[in-house]
This record gives sequence, structure tokens and C-alpha cells, in this order.
Amino acid sequence: MNTFIILGFISAILYGIFVDGTYFKIYFSLVALYIVIFNFIFIDKKSIPKRKNITAVTWSSPSDPTSYIVVDLDVTKTLEFLKRIKQGFIKGIANNLCSEQQKEHRITMTHVMTKAMFLSNDRNRRDVGRIKWGHFQKCDKITCSILVDSGSGKDLVPVTLQEVQNESILDLARIINDKVQRAKSNQDKEHNEVTKLFGLIPNFILGVILTVGSYLGQCVGLSIPPLGIRGNAFGHAVLTNIGTMGLEQGFAPLPCPFHSMFIICSGKVMKKPVVIDGQIVIRDIMNTVWTIDHRYGDAALGLRFIKIFQDFTEDPENFDINKYPDCRTYDAPKDKKA
Repeated sequence: MNTFIILGFISAILYGIFVDGTYFKIYFSLVALYIVIFNFIFIDKKSIPKRKNITAVTWSSPSDPTSYIVVDLDVTKTLEFLKRIKQGFIKGIANNLCSEQQKEHRITMTHVMTKAMFLSNDRNRRDVGRIKWGHFQKCDKITCSILVDSGSGKDLVPVTLQEVQNESILDLARIINDKVQRAKSNQDKEHNEVTKLFGLIPNFILGVILTVGSYLGQCVGLSIPPLGIRGNAFGHAVLTNIGTMGLEQGFAPLPCPFHSMFIICSGKVMKKPVVIDGQIVIRDIMNTVWTIDHRYGDAALGLRFIKIFQDFTEDPENFDINKYPDCRTYDAPKDKKA
């Protein structure tokens, strides 16, 4: 939008030069009035340090609702769990965690964290939604996205899932692996259709199209196929795993076109010393950074999501969702505290 403001300003200058000089008379009169009032009458500039003047004129007022929460997860039990799945010695088949065909599929921390995202969102469903027409609107269906490298490092493709919280980890892995494979082989038709015109449209026009189109698709829920706009194409929550690149920690920005509530950036699992029962032991620790849009809630609300995500990711085999307050509706009865 800044481009259009600048173009409007240039147009006004050209009009003032070649058509009518009244614009400059009004403009410079207002500038002179501003200087007199705000630099000599209301403000004592002699008492203000120069560095404060510099910072005041180079930065604008804060308007970004982004907040960050850093959480270290002890995934020692989870790695053992995944190892047993790989070897085919899992006990939790009856608990909807995996099935008899487990040996045929590669299950990773990304799959575990994806299920954890859905469980946390489902349990707090009443607070999952979008900012629509300036107001929070609860969504009927929960979606989560995983950011996937296209394979060459040239592009990130969002793999979006909907209402899969009741799927087993194995079935979830099948769904994700299939979508990821299509994304990496450039066979994701929906993504290709949306992005095919990006190289042809000038950036200052593309910015407007993305801003308006993503708002209509994500916040309003409209689908306009000719324009490549799909309702709820991106998740309320987003996961990006930089641990696959060997990075231990990262602070990911909220993807603007997604209009997501938060994004989780997970790092590489590292062996670190921790204190347990007064003893120093070596554990497998994975760092996660939650980038949260504060408009959707404060820390008290966010911690409900984080607690479920953390507990499932740290020990999926023994996780019990019934331990946590049921916040799917505002009419839900009070559950016992976790």
C-alpha cells in the first residue's frame, strides 16, 4: 500500500508543477504551521537529547501484536517411542497411536507435533478462529499447516490439514507424507494454481491482490477459483521445523497471507544436561519458539494450547486428553484441572 501512497504524492507534486500551484501553497503553509506549533510552542527541544530525536523520527509507534514464547521440550521418551514404532515393538496399538502396518511408514517428530497441534486446538476450539471485519470469529473447522521445503530450497509450500486430531499417528503420517511428496515433486495443483501468476504480476499490484485475496479467503472464508482464492487454505496454526537444517532455535514470523493465530518453530534435538529430582542427567531437548498474534489472546489463553502441545510431544504414548479442561465451547462443564 505504501507504493500507492507514494504514487499519489508524486501525482500531487506533478499536478502542482504543471497545472495549479495551489497545492504547494497549502502544503507549505501547513508545514510552516506544524513547525511553529510543534517545534517552538509545545516542545522544549533544548532538553531533549539528540539520540532521542533521532529514534523518534526513524521509528513509528508499535502496532505489531506479535509476541514470543520459548519452550524447551524434553523429547527423550518420544524418541524412544518413535524408535519402538520403527522396530515394530509398540504397545499402544489399542490407544489409537499406531496400527499393525507401522513398519511401512516413517514417523518423525513433525508427525508427533502435528497431532499435538490438532489436539491442543481441538481442546480449545472455542478460541480458534480468525479476525473477521475487526472482530474475532470462531471457526467451525480446525486447520493446521506445515511449511515444507520444495526440495531445492527455492520455495516453501504449505501443507494444510483439516480436522485430523482423531487420526492415529500412523494414519496422520500417511496423509502428511503423501502431501509432502506431492509438494516436493511440484505436483501440488492447488499451490501451483495460486502461485502461477506471481511471476507475471508487478509486485506493487501483487501486494494488493495478496492482501485482499488472503483476507477474503482466510478471514471471510470465501472461495474464488478464477482468482486462485480458496477459503481456509491455510491453518489457524502453523508448524515449521528448522531442526532438519541443523538449527537449534529460530524465531519465525507470522506468515501474513495465512492470518494464523500462531506459528511454532521447532529446532534440532540436542542432548543437554537438566536437573531431575536434584540430579543432573543428560536428556534429549528440543527447543520450540511460539510466535503468537496477541489479538487472539494473552499468555493465560496461549498456555492452554502450549500445555497440551508440550505434554503430547514429550510423551505421546501415555498422553491423556481428559486431564485438560474442555474448552471447546463456552457452555462446556468445568473439567478437573490438569
